[in-house]
Amino acid sequence: MKSPSTLLLAVSMFALMSAGSAVQGATEIPILLPDRLVATELPVHDLAYDPVRQQLYASVPRDATSPYANTLTSIDVATGNVSNSYFLGNRPTELAIADNGQYLYANLFDDQETVQFDVASGTIRDRYDPFPSSTSRILAEDLEVMPGDPNTVAAALYAPGSSPSAVGVAVWSNGVRLPNVTSGHSSGANRIEFGETPNTLYGFHHDSTGFGFITMNVDETGATITQVDQGLIYGFGVDIEYAAGRVIASTGQVVDTATHTSAGRLPMGGNLVAYGDYAYVPNGQYIDVFDLESLEQVASLLLARRPRYGNAESVYLAGPNRLAIVTDQDYVLIATTGLAPVPEPHALALLAPAALMLWQLRRSRRGVRTRLG
Repeated sequence: MKSPSTLLLAVSMFALMSAGSAVQGATEIPILLPDRLVATELPVHDLAYDPVRQQLYASVPRDATSPYANTLTSIDVATGNVSNSYFLGNRPTELAIADNGQYLYANLFDDQETVQFDVASGTIRDRYDPFPSSTSRILAEDLEVMPGDPNTVAAALYAPGSSPSAVGVAVWSNGVRLPNVTSGHSSGANRIEFGETPNTLYGFHHDSTGFGFITMNVDETGATITQVDQGLIYGFGVDIEYAAGRVIASTGQVVDTATHTSAGRLPMGGNLVAYGDYAYVPNGQYIDVFDLESLEQVASLLLARRPRYGNAESVYLAGPNRLAIVTDQDYVLIATTGLAPVPEPHALALLAPAALMLWQLRRSRRGVRTRLG
């Protein structure tokens, strides 16, 4: 846990006059403007950030009114310009990218398969049938690449139209599905996140009222459930994020993964992203920043006073000092701001306009999405 001195927030009168402040109880919350904001009009289902090439990859829905519909499309985070577009198959949805940027995995809803995309060559390396022995339609609801191993991916499988829809968590390594697949139905995980080690996977069942928080072990045999806890997170359709020994739900509930107990709840939830000790939550025209230890809001980023961009729906990390925001008007906004983390070095100073924040940052995950079917 961080000490009180780990976070230093100093806001000058200039920052408060140029952007403003909000009052939460007796505490003023600084409202800051991005250093730079670029906008790309592009409907997306999911985003994944490539740290090597500094590109965002977007799964563009099949029915989108866009020349990039039904593709995987890359966006330059510095300019907001579309770089390339790739046809992987029909109706790309969930995305997950390896931490070294080598491979990206994409779920294809209509084709009932997951593809492994070689990012450097821009070609498909492999295709996976999620559950070849099943006569039912089974897809990946969530995908997570094992940290440090670009060839290993975990998938939370589901059967669209079934209730509960969870089928189980399966793991592929070098194109081969490992034998151990976890149980499904009311005990299966719908959303998954790798945790403290590459062998620890957390999941949440959001399809029925059991609302299980699931801990799994991942090894060369596949995925195995080691513990299920009820009452830590609850809610239908809830997604989860992992950061620094905590699992944060899109409802705002926070779980301490060391003790498997509740660590409290954020004042608000949403399609958030978490990094280290902080969560970034979309809130209309703002991205609100919360301290995950105190569960208090420490800052707010005002995106733009432009109605055509709409309101923030989900937020993703997009490299050093950048956040990517998907809006309800089919825009991707890329905000350069000192409120966003820098992955390296681990202890760092973040500069925003007339504001200084010093904090400790650890691991990052991606933003939160909704499923189809």
